[in-house]
Amino acid sequence: MNMAQYRAFQLTSTFFTLFDHVRYKQVPLLRALAYEFHRKAVLYYEPMKPARLTAQHVHKLYDMLVAQDRVLPVPYHPKPGTSEKIVFGSLANYGFQLPAHKFILCLDGSQRRKSPCYVPEAMAPLNTRSFPFLVRQIKAVLRRKNMHPFFRKRWVFPWLKARLPSLMRKVDGIERLMNLTYVRGIIQSSSVNPVGYLLVHMGKQRKIPTINIQYGLIDFYQTLSTNADYYFAWGHTHKNRLMHYGTPASKIQLMGNARFDPIFTQTWMDKTQLASRLKFPANKTVFFYPEQPDLPEHNKIVVNKIIKALLPYSKHVILLVKKHPNQKQSGLTLALRRKYPFAKLIPHGAIHLYDLIHGSNALLIQYSTVGLEGMLFQKPVIALTFFPNRKRKEYSYYSSSPAITSARGQSQLNAIIRQYLKSQRYRNQMMNRQNLYREQAYSGTLSSTRIRNFVEAVSGMKINRTVAILPAFAESALYTRTLGGFPFLLHSIHAAKSSRWIDEVLVITQDPRVHDIARLANVTAIMTSPMDPYPYAAPMLQTCLHTLRSLKRTDQPPFENMIILDPLYPLLQARQLDHALRAFSSRLADSMMAIAPASRLPSPHQFSTADYPTLHWTIEGTKHSPTGALFMLKTVMAEQKQALIGHRTLPHIIAPEEGNRPIVTEKDCAYAEDILQGRRRAILLQVRKRRAIMVWRQKRRKAHQLQKRRAILRRRSLLQRTLQLRKKNASSLSLIRHNSLGKSVFDPFFRDDRNQSEQQSDHVFKRGLQNLLVREGGKDNGQLHL
Repeated sequence: MNMAQYRAFQLTSTFFTLFDHVRYKQVPLLRALAYEFHRKAVLYYEPMKPARLTAQHVHKLYDMLVAQDRVLPVPYHPKPGTSEKIVFGSLANYGFQLPAHKFILCLDGSQRRKSPCYVPEAMAPLNTRSFPFLVRQIKAVLRRKNMHPFFRKRWVFPWLKARLPSLMRKVDGIERLMNLTYVRGIIQSSSVNPVGYLLVHMGKQRKIPTINIQYGLIDFYQTLSTNADYYFAWGHTHKNRLMHYGTPASKIQLMGNARFDPIFTQTWMDKTQLASRLKFPANKTVFFYPEQPDLPEHNKIVVNKIIKALLPYSKHVILLVKKHPNQKQSGLTLALRRKYPFAKLIPHGAIHLYDLIHGSNALLIQYSTVGLEGMLFQKPVIALTFFPNRKRKEYSYYSSSPAITSARGQSQLNAIIRQYLKSQRYRNQMMNRQNLYREQAYSGTLSSTRIRNFVEAVSGMKINRTVAILPAFAESALYTRTLGGFPFLLHSIHAAKSSRWIDEVLVITQDPRVHDIARLANVTAIMTSPMDPYPYAAPMLQTCLHTLRSLKRTDQPPFENMIILDPLYPLLQARQLDHALRAFSSRLADSMMAIAPASRLPSPHQFSTADYPTLHWTIEGTKHSPTGALFMLKTVMAEQKQALIGHRTLPHIIAPEEGNRPIVTEKDCAYAEDILQGRRRAILLQVRKRRAIMVWRQKRRKAHQLQKRRAILRRRSLLQRTLQLRKKNASSLSLIRHNSLGKSVFDPFFRDDRNQSEQQSDHVFKRGLQNLLVREGGKDNGQLHL
């Protein structure tokens, strides 16, 4: 942080104080514009003479920006029976393992989104009664004397007035969300954006626990995010910097971030696989440079310096440059790629970032979070600091630590590359220093379990997770048989992954071909060893116990519910699974199984005969038997009681034509193909209907616009004719006199059955005509009866 940025924060604090009483539903609206206002204030102070920034100045940052935020309490009493949910902000749910029906993703924008996404601004209209009152309050503040000259600028009032409707709609939308659901907690990645601040402030008003999770590296902007009840920092380095800005240590929790968990839980491409993908020799040293959304000339300078440092070793190295998603033009131009073949450009989305990091030998970074991700992958990181710090770009973030190898110019970068390529001892020293930095920068490895336990303790909300198990122990030909062009197993996997209530999908098999199908669907497959007992002795119980043993070897959070789906029932759909899981959760059952009328079922499936041969229900005089298509139970029952059926076992009726029928024989396959084709035809009809409605709405909108345009043209031509008549002869104004009934002599638009809007538009036209007549130099002399 420099002095201009600090003075801009002082001005932002003054901005907060001046407009603190401009509140809508007890919320200080203009505080949500802190980030945007600060950037404009920095532009105001940058041309001034720089001064030295001391630690005493910086230590007051929290008191200026956060401590003075007054929170006025608002009663919060949700209606009985409303569902409990956790509200996430944008980017806060990455890697956070939470059931889809337990959270809402609150996003910024003005367009509606499908559930679980919620856009507050799109869900509420503008309160036109309160808007003029707030505008008058803003005007009154700006008219005060002895104000800072920055607030006297002409653009300030129009800028505030233009953003006021959006903020009001956001507040109304968030209030509507809190009234419709029982919000038990709010988790944000930042309070810098307007939606983030409003969510946290309105949550604190209603005494809802609020949490902000560190997402970026720029600490002085993250100070604005410490207004929440708890702040989750990545490590001691970030915590110490926030405390340096005056943030209380009691607010900061060392939790890490769940978005980094895939680094430790998933498998990424190694160097050999990456070399095969990009077609370069695997024995070369790979340097990876992720570009930043910087100025184009800065990107070109950095790339040229890297190429110049690597050029003496071009036969032994490969440079991979990845374009940033927010970057318009890469610094590695086509001319450079043709001149230096060892440099390759990776477009955004072509290869996953973690595959590039894991497959490279070293990283070259500026100020990106990719530097920390490279350290978590145990890769050497070389920090590049070629430019002074700017508003949103702290180039010295990594180089300020002596533990990180950094280059501030071309000569230092040349020396670092030369020693790295030639000396193993130098590489070991780099990693030893870097590991010390990493221990302070990031706490632990996996974070999702710790964050989940903390959220449960703070909010008092039990977050139940559900795992779907697909046992494929029979002959693989049954599960690899195709239906509609896809194997049976893929149909079941798609249904489980599409369900909002299922968090994890596992496939248990002994066949490598089934394992390959699961891998293609990006689903975890557990291979059972030949020494394991063959599960047909007690199929479901044996499957559950084996799954629990396998899950205990991983660091995944525990699962409270287990659902077993037989892949021989490929016609089951996600909506049927959601309906069953909703009933299972709401009725507090121990177990649940799918049943169907016994007379409509084929021969019983072996899954059901081994587990519950005599269990059946009589519903409306018809005997219903379990089918084995769907079975749910609490994990505690299988793990502790060694049982599948408890005291509260619920039946769930699924008709055979809805998927509750095993597909074993050729006759069953033909039956399933007919049902699948019927579903496809129904989907096509729905799509065509939606398209027809959209086309009809577009035509209606165009016709309405054309009608309005024609009306405007008619009125404009009438106005022009009237003015021409007035110029020719002043007596022609008698044409627009009204008779004793108040009707215009020439007005072709007058009808006795006009609605209110037409009368109002006609009144506006006459008022405009009167103004034009007066503007021409004369008076109306009472000739226009308005």
